[in-house]
Amino acid sequence: MAVVWAVPEDRAVQDWKLQLGEKLASQLTTCGYKSSQRGKLLHLKM
Repeated sequence: MAVVWAVPEDRAVQDWKLQLGEKLASQLTTCGYKSSQRGKLLHLKM
């Protein structure tokens, strides 16, 4: 499990949760993990 804290600058954007989830999923995929954003949780497969 991972906890991600958004900085205030990121939270100022209307859809910040979606953008943060997409960036995180992209980074994890780049590192070799299979990841996808679903609902409120980000599911990871290692």
